[in-house]
Amino acid sequence: MRVIVTGASGFVGRQLVASLAADAALNATEIITVTRSLHEKMPSTVRQELLPDITDRGRCFRLIKSVAADALVHLSALTPSRRHSAADFQRVNASGTGILAVAAVEAGVKRFVYLSSAHVCGASTTIGAIDENTPLDRSLLDPYGQSKHEGEIRLVSAARGSDMQWIIVRPPLVYGPGVKGSFDMLAKAVRRGVPLPLGGVTGNGRDMVGVANLAHFIRVCLNHPAAGDQVFVVRDGQRLSTRALVEELAS
Repeated sequence: MRVIVTGASGFVGRQLVASLAADAALNATEIITVTRSLHEKMPSTVRQELLPDITDRGRCFRLIKSVAADALVHLSALTPSRRHSAADFQRVNASGTGILAVAAVEAGVKRFVYLSSAHVCGASTTIGAIDENTPLDRSLLDPYGQSKHEGEIRLVSAARGSDMQWIIVRPPLVYGPGVKGSFDMLAKAVRRGVPLPLGGVTGNGRDMVGVANLAHFIRVCLNHPAAGDQVFVVRDGQRLSTRALVEELAS
């Protein structure tokens, strides 16, 4: 199997590529990474391709066609940050995903795995844990969530009537070695022994997924016969309150 991985230099991408490369010989898997720049730390067996701008339609189409892959895992995205505007999120996460999906259909890709986000169901919910049946309400979404939802819509639309199967994976907070953002800041505060006024926050619950677990699930999606044209909410299986999360980090 020949697999394209976009966003291969990111937090999830590094884990997935390393996992795929570890048994590439056994499974006869050829890995092609698509990133904005070359990376020295990629496994030597990986073929690297450059795509500085995913919304460059002509270059994107030529690259995907030249690779002639069996499957494509789309991890590349703008993640929540004050540096990005709503227009930035729409351009990369929505338009970019749509362009890539159409390119994959025209190139004969058989399976497209899209890493979306639980944010498409809202930043929080009062109806319990998010799952595949949680209703989507765009009025509850922030610009990031809206862009990821639009990316899902454009993928499904591009695949409709073609031989390409789509798979949408909606993870909650992803954690593990090398994680950045709010999780990393919280972990650093706990490590330094900073007093945190969070002991009373016990009634909430948050799902999370370890980056190694998420990478393994994506690998399953590449081959499992029942995964095609499905949406998956993947998580470790244990919901933590804010206090429990801090206690686990401290431990």
